[in-house]
Amino acid sequence: MAKTSNRYRKKDKQEERKIFRAGIYTRLSNERTESHRAKSYSIESQIYYCEDYAKKENIEVVEVYKDYEYSGTNFDRPAYQQMMEDVRSGKINCIIIRDLSRLGREHIEMGRLIDKVFPFLGVRFISVTDKFDTEKKMNSNKSFEVMLKNIINDMYSKDISTKIISSKH
Repeated sequence: MAKTSNRYRKKDKQEERKIFRAGIYTRLSNERTESHRAKSYSIESQIYYCEDYAKKENIEVVEVYKDYEYSGTNFDRPAYQQMMEDVRSGKINCIIIRDLSRLGREHIEMGRLIDKVFPFLGVRFISVTDKFDTEKKMNSNKSFEVMLKNIINDMYSKDISTKIISSKH
C-alpha cells in the first residue's frame, strides 16, 4: 500500500511560492524621430513601469534587455535573442514588458510565443499596461482581448510602414 502520511500535509508558504527571476524587455522603434526620443524617454519609461510591477509582485529583476531602433515586425533583434537564450539557459523564468507591442507587432508570432513557447519553457509572461499575467487566472475575454491587441499592433505596423514609404517618395 502507498505511503499516505505526507499526502494531505499542508504546504507552507515558501513551498507553494515559486521564485521568479525576471527579464524586462524594452524596445524602441526605428521610425521615431530624435526630437521625439529626447522628450519621451521611452526605454526608461518602459523600465520604470516594469520594475514597479516586479516590486509589487516580489519578482526579482535580473536583467533588462534593450532593443533600440528595431521594428517589432522582426524578431531578429539582439536583445530579444539574448533574452530568449537566457530563458533557455534558466537565467530567467519570467518576462515583463510594458505592453504587448513592445515585444512584437507580428500577431502570428506573438500568439505562438504566448500560447505555445512561453508555457513550454515554463516562463511567466507579464504585460503590465495590458494587465496580462500568465500566473493569474485568465478568462476567455482576456485571451480574446490579447489576440485582438496583437492583430491591431500588426495592422498598425503595416499602416505606418506604408505611410513612411509614401512620405519618402
